[in-house]
Amino acid sequence: MRPALIVQADGLNTGLPQLVVSVISSRTVRANHASRVLVSRATREGRQSGLLVDSVVMTDNMATVALNAISRIIGTLPTMHDVDAPCVTRWESRCLTIDAYRVTELEADAR
Repeated sequence: MRPALIVQADGLNTGLPQLVVSVISSRTVRANHASRVLVSRATREGRQSGLLVDSVVMTDNMATVALNAISRIIGTLPTMHDVDAPCVTRWESRCLTIDAYRVTELEADAR
């Protein structure tokens, strides 16, 4: 299992059994990039995430995954400017329009 952050808008209703996610890595050395956000377990948001260790949300590494590849929701991240900003920079428009980000676990071969 590996964690991922669901970044697809809740009400999108594409009719397809899939979601768009950002990959999450526990290798915090990867945080030194403008499109990556450190999630620290020392913060309230970090504890809410359900992540077991400090981690990095890599908004430059997104994937579309089948719904049946999602094992479970492990936590949430409140809407955070730190997560929105890399997406805005990358696509020059607001790409996230949801109230809270759901952190999920994916089957290992889902990517």
